[in-house]
Amino acid sequence: MMRFLWRSLTFSGALCSCSCGDGAHAVLDAKDADAAPDTDTDSDTDSNSDADGCVNTDTATDAGALCWIDEATGLEWQVYPPCADDGDDQFPWGDAVARCEGSELCGSTDWAMPNIGELRSLIRGCPETETGGACPIADGYTGIYGAECHGCAEHEGPSEEGLYWPSSFKGHPVLWSSSFRAEDRVYVCDFERARLYVEDPVGDVEHWPDAHSVRCVRHPDAIDAGLEVDALEQ
Repeated sequence: MMRFLWRSLTFSGALCSCSCGDGAHAVLDAKDADAAPDTDTDSDTDSNSDADGCVNTDTATDAGALCWIDEATGLEWQVYPPCADDGDDQFPWGDAVARCEGSELCGSTDWAMPNIGELRSLIRGCPETETGGACPIADGYTGIYGAECHGCAEHEGPSEEGLYWPSSFKGHPVLWSSSFRAEDRVYVCDFERARLYVEDPVGDVEHWPDAHSVRCVRHPDAIDAGLEVDALEQ
């Protein structure tokens, strides 16, 4: 599939008004459709998510609130992370990839895990790690980086709870990307402080693999607003 190397952008966005026939919006991973349902027992008013802020695959009804289109990039994002069978919203890297590739949210089946450039396009309020900022990290980047990628003050971003991502987004704010820096290191974006760094996607005999959340992405109408598009297969 097409992947994107992002340049300077001006950001805006709107919730999509996609519709999902036959309840397709309520299934993130077809092979897990019969898994034990999550129950919405949290104190918020959104029946689409559980206490961890992940998509409740059995009771999600408002498709327009589950998918969000960034009008500057044309990318469509899932507002909530998928839920694991136990209701958690964090996964080892390989499981997160599978959740995106198996997603049918908002009637679409071409969801994927975002690369680190796509995640950077979501950063709000931290100039050094926003798209076009001083941090050199990008999809395919294997060079040196330092303090310019460490982000900004924790929980002082412009969104709810001081996060540095779009105000529409919900759930755990540390997200896997599909971009590798080395064979055993993959880039992660922490929206608590707009920080970019690497972690182990697999683990080894002494350590469990790291677990983070994921926001799946698709690009139905990517807008050429200073974007450089690479025709690289995922």
